[in-house]
Amino acid sequence: MRRAVTGLLISVFSSGALAEPSPRTLSFSCDGAFSQESSLALVQKTFGKRNVRVAAGDCGDPVVLYPNDRSRRVEIEWWGCPKLDGTPGYISTQDSRSHWHVGKIRIGSPISVATAENGQPFYITGFSKDGHAFLDDRRISASQKIFLPCGEQAGFDIIFGFKHRPPERMLYENTLIRSDDPGLLAAGVYVKGFFIRSWRF
Repeated sequence: MRRAVTGLLISVFSSGALAEPSPRTLSFSCDGAFSQESSLALVQKTFGKRNVRVAAGDCGDPVVLYPNDRSRRVEIEWWGCPKLDGTPGYISTQDSRSHWHVGKIRIGSPISVATAENGQPFYITGFSKDGHAFLDDRRISASQKIFLPCGEQAGFDIIFGFKHRPPERMLYENTLIRSDDPGLLAAGVYVKGFFIRSWRF
């Protein structure tokens, strides 16, 4: 299984009273309300209870932050469901209007922006049948900023999509593709979403 990790994550959360984040300050992070130590109570405290929609006893439905605001919407699938007394299992945002970001990387950013933010080319997987590719850590160095650890039990990943069909050689999930590959740039590969996943999930 791919080992997803995270970096460049500047938390918008601090201890004590937490101000509700605005669309301009939505830094997607493994800290605070999105950390391994989080709880439903902390999520509600951070974002405001009125902004957290909890499913009525259905384990299949995620907790949704800002369900009526596409710029701030995040979905959380929880360990300990239906009591929601465990830790976050899967946290994701994939809306095309989302304002969540990782450094200068935003949903909709071309892969070249992620390469520039990383400080050097990185590798992604080949694209799956549903048109998604992800970060790949099989060829990394310590200096790559978007591959820093996200904790022992969780990891961060970026979902990539494309605007035009990539070359056939990129349509195999086990393939490694360098982020500055001309084929990716010609296919209009872009950031489609961010997610954090617990390895227990």
